[in-house]
Parts: sequence; structure tokens; C-alpha cells
Amino acid sequence: NYFTYDYNQPKAKEPFNINLKVGDCLWSENKIIQIGLNNFPLTHPNLIDLTGKTTLEEAMSIVMNASLVIGNETGLTHLGYLSGVPTVCILGGGHFGRFLPWDEFNDVVRCVYNKMDCFQCGWRCKYVNLKKGEVPPCIKNIKPEKVVDAVNELNEKYKIF
Repeated sequence: NYFTYDYNQPKAKEPFNINLKVGDCLWSENKIIQIGLNNFPLTHPNLIDLTGKTTLEEAMSIVMNASLVIGNETGLTHLGYLSGVPTVCILGGGHFGRFLPWDEFNDVVRCVYNKMDCFQCGWRCKYVNLKKGEVPPCIKNIKPEKVVDAVNELNEKYKIF
């Protein structure tokens, strides 16, 4: 793997560490649950910080019972749409098409990406040095508005909010 990660180390016999945060949704009074391996600063008066306080089973349960999942191409994001939960998946180009986008899941998942000529590079980016933690342009240049548009499209179809 070419990415550098600043993860909290697992405790005791845990195989890995999961971080989880909850905040208000931009679209309504719903809560957003952020699950990930990294601590991203998230501040809000209604934030319930569950970072590092869930097991994998608990994280899976949260995803499978969510109204909407937004994530990058990870196991928990795949679990979302495979469980029938409307999902927005933010894709880079490294393995584009290998796992997503797939036509058979278009009903429940919207993929957001910045298509480039170098897609399917196997994360051997010709633009930046991933070993130094630089973010590849296929990810960095994804506009937040594209994610919001995908959420709104799923909301129109599934009446999430």
C-alpha cells in the first residue's frame, strides 16, 4: 500500500482500531455517523464522539441500520450498499472499476469520482508521491458538491430525509 496512515494503534488483542464520530446532518435533524480508521477533526455542539469505542460488529450494525452511507471505497461502504442501504461511494482511480462502479448496484449506490486518463493505476500515481502522504488528484479534485448532489439524488429516490 502506498498511503501513509496516522492510525491509532489497536488495543490489546484487537486486530485493528475503528474510529467513529456522530454529528448533525446538513439536510435535516438526522445524525451523521462517521466511521473510519483516522481521527478527522469534527466539531459540532451535538457531536457524540464514539471514536475508537465500537467493535467491528458494532460498526457493521451501524452501517447496516443506517438510512444513508457516505464513504470511500472500503469494506464498510461496500457493506452499506450490499445491505440495501442507499450509499454514496467516493472513488479514487487506483482500482477504479474493480469493485465499483458496477451497473448491478446502480439502484442503491452512487459513485462520485474525478475521472482521469490514469485511472486503474494500481495506486502508482504519476502525479504525486503517495509514499509521502500526498493526495492524488483523482481524490483531491472531487468537489464536495458532487457528493451533495449524489446524496440529494438518493434522497429523492428513497426519501431518506
